[in-house]
This record gives sequence, structure tokens and C-alpha cells, in this order.
Amino acid sequence: MRKFKAAALLLVMLLLVLSLSGCGIANVDAHALLAPPKADADQQEIDARLKDGNPDLKLVYPKAGEYRSAIIMKDFTGDGREDALGFYFLETGSVEVQFLVKSTESGNWQTVARFKNAATQVDRVLFGDLSGDGADEVVIGWGSTSLVNAATVNVYAYIDGAMTEIPVNSAYGEMVLTDFNSDECFEIFLTLRMIPATEEGNKDTPAKSAVFEYQDHQMVETASARADNTITGFSSIVFGGITDGLNGVFLDGTRADSSRTTQVFFFDNEGSFRNFPFSINDATVTNPTFRPAGAAYYNSRDIDGDGFYEIPTASALPLTTSAENSMPDSTSFLVHWRNFDGTDSLRSKMFTLMNMDDGYFFEIPPHIAGRITAVHDTKMKAVSYMEVMEASTEAEPLLGSALFTIRVFTKSAWESRGQPGGYEILAERGDYVYTIFDGGVEKYSYLTDRVKSSFKLITD
Repeated sequence: MRKFKAAALLLVMLLLVLSLSGCGIANVDAHALLAPPKADADQQEIDARLKDGNPDLKLVYPKAGEYRSAIIMKDFTGDGREDALGFYFLETGSVEVQFLVKSTESGNWQTVARFKNAATQVDRVLFGDLSGDGADEVVIGWGSTSLVNAATVNVYAYIDGAMTEIPVNSAYGEMVLTDFNSDECFEIFLTLRMIPATEEGNKDTPAKSAVFEYQDHQMVETASARADNTITGFSSIVFGGITDGLNGVFLDGTRADSSRTTQVFFFDNEGSFRNFPFSINDATVTNPTFRPAGAAYYNSRDIDGDGFYEIPTASALPLTTSAENSMPDSTSFLVHWRNFDGTDSLRSKMFTLMNMDDGYFFEIPPHIAGRITAVHDTKMKAVSYMEVMEASTEAEPLLGSALFTIRVFTKSAWESRGQPGGYEILAERGDYVYTIFDGGVEKYSYLTDRVKSSFKLITD
């Protein structure tokens, strides 16, 4: 039986090699993606102002978040015009941030404030109106979140024509801006991992998440909840919809064994700040958001675009293998997406098969679970989805027919093919064409139609 499985897999990959030609998606330099655009006249002047005659001054780039440039253009004064802030190393190895505005009289850029920080790196920069004055405050995370609760936070507010530094009295492991009460004033949500005791006899400092609000030129902790003590790192954080009229923070975390879970922080109907699952630190209760170590590809997201976030769980597809090294990847799992109902449970939303490398997913009916598997040729950018059949005399299932194949071409490779050769276009993005080949298995024609209608590109 094992020889049959191996022969079937070999045949599938041979057919792919013979029938699928063209180029896959080229490797992209990650550093190139983070590089700032070519500087315009304003940025050149700002760069010169920051360096102040020192051409060897080294700029500092934030490590995480939306803003990754050492020079960030953003209106923080509230006058409707772009201002600027820039980060650079001091001779001591610490970092300084400089805030600049453009003079309405001379048209030149002027420094309005400089602030030094003992940190040796910038974690991230966030912008949002915390005070309710109509202008965005600047939230800077200083330091490294790779160490246990090592990063710190300061808020920078433009008050009466000057920048003011407002400390947040907490370290953090992950951070996001929130608006729990929908009053159009942001709060800062911080979460901290558990800190193990350093001395015998002392107690561990439990994991915690907290909400800080701007009050009288200070950042005040107004709510907190316990967090998962087993989390050693974070993979994703987002603030978004739970149900109608209820928003929360979806925090995806990783454990020491590389498994992954999700926590949802929200205010309940009584106004209490809570964390779902409620049995988060009860070792006797199975976490309903658990994903095994091999499935570290999936984070909470609004998978169907309805405005509410879904939480994934994942189970390995039967007979899953990779054409290259027999290691599981993101195509190797059935992903079950569920919504938190805002009370105490999760409700099923959809089942999907996903390819995180090539950026797509599609929905399949629940009854297909256990009856389909994937063979991924990463070099050809092709995934063949195969029927799984029950063995008549042996316990292990058998690999059946190829139901359909999804492949990603470059546009040039697709256009150079001439005749499509049975492939249909599902979607296009940038220089890439996403296609499907129907294997022609009549009893599964409905499944191919379902894939075509539900196929979507991953946008984040």
C-alpha cells in the first residue's frame, strides 16, 4: 500500500512537471520591501536637518508596525499639513527622535523638539487622536519586544505649539490602538507576557493586558485583565469587530512548543474588561483556539470581509506531503474559521484550504474534510488537490484522482503559453495570474465550482 501511495505521488508530480511550464513567483528581497521611497525635496531637506552636518549619522528604522521608515511624514500638529519625525542613533548607542514642521513663512523645515531614549532600537510608531483635540498623537514603542516585556511606550502630543513627552507606565510585549467605546478617541492596549521569578521563593509575575487612556495630559490605566501565562511570543494583534456593536482585540500568541492560540479582549455588557477563553490559564481545560505547532501559519483575520474577525483552528490533511521535502506547509491543513459570539463560545463560519506562500484561499464544504489532500510543488507554484479514498482492506486511506490543480503564473509566462491548455483564470494581482485546472472527476464537479466561486486572494 505504501508503494502504491509513493507511486501515485510520483505520477502526480511527473504530470505537473510535464504539463505545467513557465516561471513561478520570483524571490523578493525583504529589505527592498522595507526601504523608503526615493526621497523628494522635502525629505532631502529633512534628512539634512536630522544629520546637521554629520553625514555619518546612522538613521534608525522601526522594526514592526505600519511605519518602517526612519523618516515618517505625518500631520501631528493638526493643521492639515504634513509634518515629519525622524530617528537616528546617538554616539552613546541610544536613539533620538526629532520632530519637524515646515514654516509657513520661509517654507523651510524647522525642528520643534528632540527627545532621547535609552533604548537601542525603535519597535514601532502609531498615530491616533488620543486626547480628542482633533490632532493625532504620536505613540512610539522603544526597545525590543523579543525580550520579556522589555519595550516601553511614550506618547508625544503637540500642545500649545510644543511637543510634550508623556510616558506610559508599563512595558509591553505587544501593542495596538483601540476605540472600545467608539467615542473616536483612541486608547492604547498593551499586553505583557508572564515574567518568571528570578529568585527562589518568589512568585512569577502573571501575564496581563491593560488599557491606557489620555486624561489631563497623562496616560492612565483604566482597565486590565489577566492574559495567557503560556504565551512566549506574539504573531499578530488587531482591533476589530466581534459582533454588531462590540469590538475587541484579537491577540495571536505562540507557546514554547510553537503551538498557537488566540485571546480576545473586550468589554462585556456589564462593562467588565474580559479575556476569552475565560479558562485561559486552567491547564485542565482544552483551549478552543489551539493550533498545533505545524500550523503556525494562520492568524485571526476577517476572512470573509463581513467586518467581523474570525479565529482559525487547523487540522492536518490526510496523506499530506510536499513534493520537495515531505515537510508540512500552509497547504497541508484544513482551516476551520469561527466567530467569537461575545459571550462564552465560538460559532462555525467556514472551512478553507489556504496557500499562505502564494497568497490565496478558497472555501470547501465541511463534509469534504478527510476526503481531500494537497500535493504542493513549490518550485512550480502549483498545488494539486487529490481525492482521498478509504482502503478496502487496510486501515490507512489511499490517494485517488487529482480533482483540480491551482497554479500561479507570472503574466509573461501565462501569455507565452499561447493556448491555456485547460487552465482557467481565477484572479490576477500585480504580475501574477492565479489559475485552476479541472481534473474532470464528475462526482466532484460541484467542488470545483465551489472553489472557483469562493477563491480569494489574501490581502494582508
